[in-house]
Amino acid sequence: MPFSLTYPMFIEVSLLILGGWWCKEIFGRLRSDIADLKTPDSARRVVIVGLWAVTALILFFMVRFLWPIVAGVFLTLMHWR
Repeated sequence: MPFSLTYPMFIEVSLLILGGWWCKEIFGRLRSDIADLKTPDSARRVVIVGLWAVTALILFFMVRFLWPIVAGVFLTLMHWR
């Protein structure tokens, strides 16, 4: 049976790729964000904390989506042993 990429799978994979890209960009800002949190500008602090909260949610949903896939592959590999 040939593999076919359905529209819902395409959306899920696209969101997973975009989520990975988002997390890469935000983790690249970690040092500057930590330095900015030490400044007294409260509006900037709210934005930084908000971006990191969104990043935490994205990571949570990525792990939640990938966990059954990784676990299934791992269990299959262990069964073949």
